[in-house]
Amino acid sequence: FLISAIGVISGCLPNVKGVYRKKVYYPNLFIFIFGPPASGKGVMDFSYFYGKKIDKYLKDKSNQNSQESNLNMLFIPANSSSAGLIKLLDKNNGAGIIFESEADTLSDIISKDYGNFSHLLRQAFQHEIISLFRKTDNEHIHIETPRISCILSGTPNQVLRLIPTPENGLMSRFIYFY
Repeated sequence: FLISAIGVISGCLPNVKGVYRKKVYYPNLFIFIFGPPASGKGVMDFSYFYGKKIDKYLKDKSNQNSQESNLNMLFIPANSSSAGLIKLLDKNNGAGIIFESEADTLSDIISKDYGNFSHLLRQAFQHEIISLFRKTDNEHIHIETPRISCILSGTPNQVLRLIPTPENGLMSRFIYFY
């Protein structure tokens, strides 16, 4: 519970930052809690409640003021397309939390062409610019400092499904708790 709560809290601190080697970093964490089935991983769901009221507040504020592009949610669904994730981040001023009690949700979407946003997670971890342009509707999105926290749980096999090889760099972004 505590490890996942720290992950959620890391996504609730948009104004906290520090400088390391002349670059600004934010406290966002990527956490993967894994273990055998029925080993108690489900307690991480209680940490969701640390961000639930913030999420509700942002959604309510967004609904009242729908013409503004301010933060409109804290929790970003893992089950999103790559373009959808970028649009949500843009609406959220580059910030959000991916929280999934079943890592397969993220693994399944990343395995699809339209949902493969592993590269976006790697970029967001380093707060590197994420941009998108679509010729249709002349749509351009530019996120200067993406700040994503990612909290997942699953079995050891689910870790391997999400990160089959350390070669793509996603493996080194996560803190693992077994």
